[in-house]
Amino acid sequence: MHLRRHFVLLTACLLCAFGAVRAQNPWTPPVGLRVVFVDVGQGDATIVVGPTGIALLVDAGPTGQGAARVVPELGRLGITRLTHVVLSHYHIDHMGGMPEVFAALPVDHVWDRGTRDEPSIAEYRAYVNAAGTRRRVVSTGQVLDLGGGAIARVLAFDGNVLGLSSQLPIRNTYQQENAASVVLRVEYGDFSMWLGGDLTGGGNNTYDCESKVAAVCGDVDVYKADHHGSSTSSNASIVTLLDPEVAVGSNGTQNPFYHPSTTTINRLNTQYESRLFLDTTEGYGYEGYTQSGTTTITTDGFRYRVISQRGEGHDIYTDEFVQFAAKPSAGELVISELMRAPSASRGQYLEFSNRSPRALCLDGVKIEGNLGFATLATPYRLMPGEAFTVLVNGITSKNGGVTWGHALPYKSFSLGSAYDTIRLSVGATTLDTLSYSSGFPGSNGIAAERIDALGPTVANNFAAATRRYAADFGSPGAINSVDSTKWPLGAHVEVVPDHLSSGRALVTLASGFSSAGAIDVAALSFGNQGIRIGSTTVPLSPDALFTASFEIPGFVSILPVSGEKGVRIPVPPGLTGKTGYFAHFLLSFAGGSLVPATSGAARFAFP
Repeated sequence: MHLRRHFVLLTACLLCAFGAVRAQNPWTPPVGLRVVFVDVGQGDATIVVGPTGIALLVDAGPTGQGAARVVPELGRLGITRLTHVVLSHYHIDHMGGMPEVFAALPVDHVWDRGTRDEPSIAEYRAYVNAAGTRRRVVSTGQVLDLGGGAIARVLAFDGNVLGLSSQLPIRNTYQQENAASVVLRVEYGDFSMWLGGDLTGGGNNTYDCESKVAAVCGDVDVYKADHHGSSTSSNASIVTLLDPEVAVGSNGTQNPFYHPSTTTINRLNTQYESRLFLDTTEGYGYEGYTQSGTTTITTDGFRYRVISQRGEGHDIYTDEFVQFAAKPSAGELVISELMRAPSASRGQYLEFSNRSPRALCLDGVKIEGNLGFATLATPYRLMPGEAFTVLVNGITSKNGGVTWGHALPYKSFSLGSAYDTIRLSVGATTLDTLSYSSGFPGSNGIAAERIDALGPTVANNFAAATRRYAADFGSPGAINSVDSTKWPLGAHVEVVPDHLSSGRALVTLASGFSSAGAIDVAALSFGNQGIRIGSTTVPLSPDALFTASFEIPGFVSILPVSGEKGVRIPVPPGLTGKTGYFAHFLLSFAGGSLVPATSGAARFAFP
């Protein structure tokens, strides 16, 4: 075939494949499944909404909280009908709000553990009457379809466990009702989550149901802490078998049950495996978790974003994607801020930032100093230019007003107030090191902030913070008040296996910073021989892929002032295994250079 004809046909095929793509910015929250852990005080209520809008409610908190918290949250999510309601067990702090929810909006199906040893309390009768003929008993292995590939599978109820031939002997045991909890595994793509009500794990002389059910469940990304983080639950076996990256507790502030317990906290958040542990309130006030209020998770099946009630949050990779994610190399992750002498006694924090042009996975990043260490076991997805904060204490009222960050394990790490050497590493690779002593910028109540993210980690590249975050000065998790970084255009490709369809997907990421109104042009090609545009050479080749990529929605657009732009595209089967390059450049028609800036070319293999 003539080379030109081959070029034209290939271009036409690529245009057909790319033409209907809908742009998805990889900096924005992922779209798909939504999960909300509602702050109902000392109780539980979890809302799960599938990609097509099918809604599941698991528990509704104590009496009064159904109307006060759950129904408004459903309204915020745009839910006008509940397809499924599951009551994990018959305790008031899970069941009391159910009639209020039933009175507020239509409900199709109500599922629970059945009538064996049913309680005689008024709240139970109110629930039964409100549920009426919609009430059904769950069965092990039952799948609740949430639409768009999302499901909730019943793993256990009332001592019945999927795959076990006989019922567990929970009858007449201490906390029998808790042991009878319905257990669900929620799945969407590679994302998975455990919802276990108040399932017991052997603590305080309860029956160990957790170990049996966890063996059936297997690894998950998110663990809704059983029994509000009580010491009766979250035993060593379930932590090992589920191996979650995120744990979420739901309980009341200064509750009389000491939830979440130190046993649970110290089992889920350790120096060698420091997981993100969130709690909807201050809980009893221990350390090792972050107060997050009503907490939302959104996921597209390969990454998920955890968002606090204040709207702060981070992206996290699913377990299955970690093997594809980029671990930081030396110099890519740098120390960007430290508060070593806060006015609050437990208000120390350390911030580090991604100064590379690519998304980084923080799983395995070790933070160490003269006064301890901790290794992250949560695969955070840190985007170019993004900052990440670790906290000695995650409770806002105790840390001086810091509202978001990763709470380190209890007494695992702290910063020397006068001198210290801080080191970030992954395995044997040192990422960044900072030594300070007297005279280093910052002082009592004032953080030291990095001036130039791209500059060296030395004392004269730090200055005292000038912006308040509460009583003190600093900018934890935000752009530093003294920042003067001149970011270049960067380009990165993140290859994403797509387990929601028969194909695979490619995420292209563009990172650049410029004045408002700049036209940004992104493009793909099979080579990087260089294309001359005006006086600038763009590091791509003028081939069929380059031509076709201009038809991808979002590839030619106005670059946001933030510089955060990206598009996810499906990969046509004919490209699998081929080498590709991605780059982007700015166009200017206001004099000077036609192309004032271009990124380098990111090399990748089509999946």
